[in-house]
Amino acid sequence: MAAAAALRAPAQSSVTFEDVAVNFSLKEWSLLNEAQGCLYHDVMLETLTLISSLERVHSPAVLPQEYTEQRRQGHLK
Repeated sequence: MAAAAALRAPAQSSVTFEDVAVNFSLKEWSLLNEAQGCLYHDVMLETLTLISSLERVHSPAVLPQEYTEQRRQGHLK
């Protein structure tokens, strides 16, 4: 009976941007072409927007430092 109840009410846990973000090493970044870097940028921004909406954040989103550092160094366009 407890198993049936668990199926009806799955456990809820918070998901953070860090849980779903994909991070590349500098070596991996060097293997990406410009289109792949742009795709990464678009997907990470969309993911951040979705995660923020789940958290009902009403303030401007702040990108993780790793992402902004990669952008600053020219790894992202």
